[in-house]
Amino acid sequence: MSPDTVLVPQPTLDEFPEFVSIPVRIARNAAAWPDKRAVMCEDKSRTWRDFDRRINRIARTLAGMGIGRGDKVAILAANSIEYLETFMGGLRVGACVVPLSTMAAADALEKMLDDCDAKVLFLSEQYRSLVEPYEERLGKLIAGGRVAYDFRRAGWRDFEEWLERASDAPFEAPIDRLDDFNIIYSSGTTGLPKGILHSHMMRDMLAVRFAAFEYGPDTISLASTPLYSNTTLVAVLATVGLGGTTILMPRSDVVKFLEIAQRERVTHAMLVPVQYQRILAHPDFDTYDLSSFKAKLSTSAPLRAHIKADCLKRWPGHLVEIYGLTEGGASCTLVADLNPDKLHTVGQPGLAARSSFSTSRARSCRGARWASSPAAPSS
Repeated sequence: MSPDTVLVPQPTLDEFPEFVSIPVRIARNAAAWPDKRAVMCEDKSRTWRDFDRRINRIARTLAGMGIGRGDKVAILAANSIEYLETFMGGLRVGACVVPLSTMAAADALEKMLDDCDAKVLFLSEQYRSLVEPYEERLGKLIAGGRVAYDFRRAGWRDFEEWLERASDAPFEAPIDRLDDFNIIYSSGTTGLPKGILHSHMMRDMLAVRFAAFEYGPDTISLASTPLYSNTTLVAVLATVGLGGTTILMPRSDVVKFLEIAQRERVTHAMLVPVQYQRILAHPDFDTYDLSSFKAKLSTSAPLRAHIKADCLKRWPGHLVEIYGLTEGGASCTLVADLNPDKLHTVGQPGLAARSSFSTSRARSCRGARWASSPAAPSS
């Protein structure tokens, strides 16, 4: 086989579905299922009607501050309903949202905030210590651009008071498919934070692609990893885009994950390999009723074959491994339950990807697979 042999035909742009932005999808979901739960976190929940209205208020408040198309809005907080509302409100006003890693050091976060030119920062009490050392140097934040979710301090505006005067009437800013959606900071293998920019088109495609994994209006998706992670956002945006219910966990906890999954009849979860290992290793795993699961997804690192085999044996529903790049574009997908003899692999090239094998392009790569896609970011 030639190193450049195409294994999967390349679709044309005409074969991609019509672009519908995530904010527009949310408004449509609110009209279709106003009383259905959109998002939950611990003892709080929002219906699609309330979720959409809160997002309108956030978008209007940001617009009143002069925030608009392409402006950067940063968030440093634990998972919460307010976090997700802020994210979607920023998108609805046309801004690019920058979810910051709560695991990063203060000096790294200062560089991220400066690098992305954030004009507004939303912060929770838990992570104040990661901002206070350089707070006076955040000169790119606009007047009134410091918003506190759960604390009071001079110079910071209380989140609920910040948006209390805004109307919840429908709000829609024009969004182009190539407009900036978010910037994810990833250290990758270099250890240096680098911003990865995703477009609205790329994020909208999640709602299209994940229908193949039985995501839809009846989905109940449990998110146990942070919203600053692309792993989390991929599943959350697919669920939000298709009108399902997202359950946010403020932090990962094996027992709470299993309890919520059983109680809420969870159908989907996106997990990283170490979570599969810890969940399956829990001594009480087999006592929980997980029969409601339609699909579990794994990404961020290869999932070892023996863990896949154990998962297939003991955890109902499809097991899907997605192996790709934070930048998006080309990826490989393995539906493990349909390919039990391929558990040692990462599957086949995904939508709009083409793949070829090479034995000579790099001395350190033997039998390496190369992949590309028109959906990948351009330099």
